[in-house]
Amino acid sequence: MLDYSYTELDDDIEYFFNLTCLKNRETEVVENSYFYAECEEEPHMFLHHLKIILYEVKHHILTEKLKKDFIQYEKRWHAGEFQNDILPEDIPIIEKDIEYIKSVLKL
Repeated sequence: MLDYSYTELDDDIEYFFNLTCLKNRETEVVENSYFYAECEEEPHMFLHHLKIILYEVKHHILTEKLKKDFIQYEKRWHAGEFQNDILPEDIPIIEKDIEYIKSVLKL
């Protein structure tokens, strides 16, 4: 079972976006650098994408690439694809984050 609510993920994203070597880079370059180093297995990658998307939405730097990723992940989430692998107590948190992102993006 994967834990979405652990704070290390938030701290990792904050740290990565604020690295001196990446500070003045385009958001897409930072995304590619971050995702290159992360696990590529589902639903682990879904959780990382969701946290990055949430971070970018809150900071008004969401790229078109991740907006498209969010749309397909949101559809897959609502189809029930990831829920069995995630801690049950995290499901309402994920749903809240998805709804927040949708409201900001006006989807």
